[in-house]
Amino acid sequence: MKKAEQTAQTKQALVRSLIAVGRKKTLAKVSVADLTRASGISRGTFYLHYLDKDDLVAKTEAALLNEFTDCLDFGMDTSMDPSTLATGQRSPLMVNMVHLINQQRDLCQFLLSPAGDPSFLGRIAKLLRDKILGHLAELKGEAHFIHDIPDPYVSQIIVYGIIDIIQLWLNETNPRSEAEIVDILMKTRFLSPYQLLALEK
Repeated sequence: MKKAEQTAQTKQALVRSLIAVGRKKTLAKVSVADLTRASGISRGTFYLHYLDKDDLVAKTEAALLNEFTDCLDFGMDTSMDPSTLATGQRSPLMVNMVHLINQQRDLCQFLLSPAGDPSFLGRIAKLLRDKILGHLAELKGEAHFIHDIPDPYVSQIIVYGIIDIIQLWLNETNPRSEAEIVDILMKTRFLSPYQLLALEK
């Protein structure tokens, strides 16, 4: 086995142990000893790759955020185009983002849970907000939302509307399919809260 492949397998094993131990302890209480015991990897090997538990968590989160960034860099235009919903198309951005989250479901579920890292949610929200504002600037020439409501309130509604759906999905006992979640995300981006109440006859 090549060294790079062995290193990748070791790191994956440690992340799996982090998730497994995280089902019994909060992240703050997880120790290096817990991780090495759960993974069967020696402390010496652990310290070849990471300075400590916090370093493992930081690098794991950074890698995940980089993957999110790649997702958000592709297809933002269709996710903001109402005709996408009208024609039954799925935004590539939504498809890729939901697929990534599903691939990393256990890790996302742990990090975003009360037992995980409280700061991680904020970093995801900032990433989403920055990408949305950046694309708005490209489309409109300015990074602003509707003028009737202050920008921080609008961005909160948009960003956490996405995050809340993802968190609900992550916590479902029998999770809905990726396609269902993409459809829900698409519809809730373009339908108003009044329409969602189904009061119109």
